[in-house]
Amino acid sequence: MSELRQRKAGAGGSAGSEMDKPKSDTSSRRGAQFATGLWTFLAIQNWLLDFGRPFGMIYLDKIIGAPLNLPSVGDYFHMAYNVFTPFLVARLLDRCPRKVPGWLKDLCVIFFVMGASIHLVGDSVDTRLVHAGYDLSKTVKENPIMQQLQPSILVNFFELLYFYDEVLGHWMWYVPFFVAMLAFQWGSYVPLQPRQRTTSIPAIGWMFVMPISAVYYFYLVVEGQIFPLFAGFFILLILLHISQGASGKRPDANALFNLLTFLSVMVMVGAWSAWLWDDPELTDKIPEVWELFQKRGLF
Repeated sequence: MSELRQRKAGAGGSAGSEMDKPKSDTSSRRGAQFATGLWTFLAIQNWLLDFGRPFGMIYLDKIIGAPLNLPSVGDYFHMAYNVFTPFLVARLLDRCPRKVPGWLKDLCVIFFVMGASIHLVGDSVDTRLVHAGYDLSKTVKENPIMQQLQPSILVNFFELLYFYDEVLGHWMWYVPFFVAMLAFQWGSYVPLQPRQRTTSIPAIGWMFVMPISAVYYFYLVVEGQIFPLFAGFFILLILLHISQGASGKRPDANALFNLLTFLSVMVMVGAWSAWLWDDPELTDKIPEVWELFQKRGLF
């Protein structure tokens, strides 16, 4: 009887271990697979909802006759962007082979939504000022309509609005995004093992998703005037890659895609800044060194 019990216990233990084994293998394969759907959805919604926002505000508002005292079509684009982007980034973090701390993911999502929402309100009002003759290429105090505003103390309120739009909103929007991308990169390095088959980036990733993602992030850096932040992020990204490689780890397909995308962005930003570095008109208009990358005629 005792021998029979031992056989049953052994059979149960081996069955239990066999049940656990496929589960871990499935989880590992899921994390290693290239997230084609997530990357594609993220890239397309970035272009439609963020880059396409000003066009919706300018052209679609005219077509439907949207009143100035209600949210524009572009504002609704921005609202959708504020929901979809942090959701997709959180899903990417969930796919990392190495678990990213939950508190870090939550803080990135909270600050991203808060910063992007602050920017939504400020940008919505600032853009509507164009209908009153506001010149977006000038500072708040340099604008003729602000110089005529009475009482003059009201100009301070519009400067505060500009600060929420272009400074606080941008930094609270972009800092958590780049922190999340660093956390994703850290979590997507896996031990390098001999004879291990690696998941590669599919053709759609190389030929479609990576190019449009890189161009969008280039636009984000230039138009958003966040070159110092992006430069710091890129340096940390390279240092992370070097340190992980020295410890015997390699990027999986998703981390490699992310790394090459931002490497392409840095190349484009370097070419852009080299082209505009000696532009005297741009230097006079925008003295800050990082804003030399923004050409007002195009952005």
